[in-house]
Amino acid sequence: MNPLPVWMLTLLLAWRLARVRAECSFPPQWHGRWFQSGVPKLISISGSDFETKGGCVQNEKDKYLIEDRKEKCFRCVSIHEMHPNVLQYKETYCETAEMAQDLCKSVPIDTTLFSMFRADAEPQRCPLLDPPFNFTYSRNSGECAWPVSRLDGCTNPARLRLHYQACPDVPSTESTVEELECVADWKEGSTRYMVGRLQYHHKTLASDEERYRCFVYEPSPDGYSVAQSGDATCTGLTSSTVGSRNMRLTRVRQRWPPCRLPEWLRAHDTWTSLSKHLQLSVGLHNVTLHHLRAHHRHQLHRHQLHQDEDNDLRVRPRASGGRPQRGGHQETMTCHSVTERSDREVQMVVHVTQECESGYSCLRLYQRDQHVMELQRSAQTSSPEEACRSDNFDPLSERYTTFITAEPQHRQCPYSGRYAVTNYLGSDIVCSTHPNRPTHIEDNAIDGLLQHRVPRPGAQSFAVGCGAEHTMEFHSHCEADRVTAYTCHGSWSDNGTRFAIALPVALPVSWAVDSAASSLHGPAGAAALHGDDDVGVRRLCFVYRELASDDISGVLETPSAPPGAPSSRQPAVVIQSRVGEECHRHHLHADPRDLPRQQSSTQEGVAEPGPAETVFLAFDLTPKGHCASSAVRGPSPAPLAALLVLCLVPLLPRLSRVTQSNAVR
Repeated sequence: MNPLPVWMLTLLLAWRLARVRAECSFPPQWHGRWFQSGVPKLISISGSDFETKGGCVQNEKDKYLIEDRKEKCFRCVSIHEMHPNVLQYKETYCETAEMAQDLCKSVPIDTTLFSMFRADAEPQRCPLLDPPFNFTYSRNSGECAWPVSRLDGCTNPARLRLHYQACPDVPSTESTVEELECVADWKEGSTRYMVGRLQYHHKTLASDEERYRCFVYEPSPDGYSVAQSGDATCTGLTSSTVGSRNMRLTRVRQRWPPCRLPEWLRAHDTWTSLSKHLQLSVGLHNVTLHHLRAHHRHQLHRHQLHQDEDNDLRVRPRASGGRPQRGGHQETMTCHSVTERSDREVQMVVHVTQECESGYSCLRLYQRDQHVMELQRSAQTSSPEEACRSDNFDPLSERYTTFITAEPQHRQCPYSGRYAVTNYLGSDIVCSTHPNRPTHIEDNAIDGLLQHRVPRPGAQSFAVGCGAEHTMEFHSHCEADRVTAYTCHGSWSDNGTRFAIALPVALPVSWAVDSAASSLHGPAGAAALHGDDDVGVRRLCFVYRELASDDISGVLETPSAPPGAPSSRQPAVVIQSRVGEECHRHHLHADPRDLPRQQSSTQEGVAEPGPAETVFLAFDLTPKGHCASSAVRGPSPAPLAALLVLCLVPLLPRLSRVTQSNAVR
């Protein structure tokens, strides 16, 4: 029997390949763009196409027969997924169609192994666990052992920082800092591999060829031995002791006394800041602080802390809506020791890591009420002994951050009774002077917010505990009466000042948040808020301060009693406190007209306002009787020595641009 002619064999092969081509495709998890050393651009894999190779026409297990349509030839490529972010392959020469059928029967074992790294790979937790480490290293010119180099962990477990020291007696060593971002690790036989992206502090890497490196590592009782490739491949890297650069890592042991957090803190698993930008999760020996927004001027507030190990606070940035956000500042705190403890306060030294920098801070926690706590933190120091020293941490001047429990409970409001509101200070938020035009913080002259104390046509009466013991209500007498209501969730006194935490439950329509305007407007022109999960709703801190006057002493403490005789003294100037997300109390002795106005400059030393920048309102409250009476007859009592400060911006990141309409009666 005569053999078939070549032209017929070619025709039959082409017919067969056409049938299987439609069935051949690369796994969906491989689709995307990949970096390969030596290839000038990223390689795209999609469907049956392998850019730079051709189209898949047939596959069996890990072997793919690929047609190069440009060169009109075929090659067999054996592809292995080592990790979702790493593909390795070997390939045959590109042959003619007559030889295509047999190409995948024997891919040479000794052919070059190529590695491809996913271009947009998500960072992975580094397999070099439990840093920090001291390490020595060598680069084919002797071991650099002194001074010792150091590897530190970062708040992001996918990153490591390597501090290389220069050894005077070892050539080719230099003092430099590198950061390694891990993207993959796998085990092949007994050999452990890792791939990472390098970043040098002293220069900007221009290409992926300089950034990607492959590592082989082997754990030991006290650390690891690590070999690093000299280029962006894993070629020839088979041992943890033979590489372009070899390192011996020795774990640094840090044995600190355990910190046991107070029971009142551990009674609630989760605490949330007034602005809902911070969330605190509590364990036996640690707390986890989650930052729910991308930026903030205050150092402590820029981060979300995520519990990692037994004594760790780990930080991840999150978006303002509570969803994780990539990038941004990160911070980790590890409990070092408790320095002071009482029934309602605890002070501790914590080891702090910001990104890949580390140090120590003093942390102080206060129980203010059953559902309210506050936190203070010092500046960072290089040693634990310095963290809580008086020259580094002064509780009288450090900023407070106020937290309430994740599910706040109703508490009795302080100072129950009825009051007249006078000497309103602030922009016309409670009652617009233009009923047909909504009022906005952005549109008002905020620069003049603290310059004048003049009566305004806003809230004219204030009722505390009259509807229920946990409620407060503003009644404004505009062209249409309005009610702004709050529920109390805790209160306390501190050095002559009374604080109350309240949650809005009914707001004027002009206070509604833009993004929720359509759903928050009640039928009578008010925003009825049914829970603190409503968009834009924040908890408020009400700050009260009584006048130091014997004539009205005790009026607030016994609101149900008839008010005393009117004072012959002139009312004292109401003192204003600057309040952001916390119940700040360090400006209580300043005249509000002397407080710095909000700044818009970004020059050095001048704060740039952010979403949490505070707008203040201040009122004088004059007692008008207890809840059972509508008013107190007879001479007007002396003005109340209370300062009421509303922290409005944490409540409303942007005021609604919706026209005020009907009233809530």
